[in-house]
Amino acid sequence: MHTSNPYNESYEKEAELIIGIGNNEVRKRIVGEVKHRFTTVIHPTAYVARSAEIGEGTVVLANAVIQADAKIGKHCIINANGTVDHDAIVDDYVCTYPAAYIAGFAHITEGQTLEPGQMVWKSEVF
Repeated sequence: MHTSNPYNESYEKEAELIIGIGNNEVRKRIVGEVKHRFTTVIHPTAYVARSAEIGEGTVVLANAVIQADAKIGKHCIINANGTVDHDAIVDDYVCTYPAAYIAGFAHITEGQTLEPGQMVWKSEVF
């Protein structure tokens, strides 16, 4: 079977991208191949505290909440109605499904996926 790669690094060179693929490993592989710059997309109904940090390539979807001093890595997907509480750390290439909750001071390690409604408790490492 012949597979092709439609990506063309010379097309729209000034464009900033996100990779909206839910599979963390695939998203990471594609990010490594892309030469464009990345941007961050935050839905207008999401709440992101001023002191929160959001890495490039990350998408924060509708009604998500990211509280004070939370740190979200690069190329993450914070899905609809998800919460990242104060001082939590979410490493790169994490995907949270809708309504996932990450408590204060928790740490989500690189490449993890949180299922719909999954909770990670205060100070827990997942």
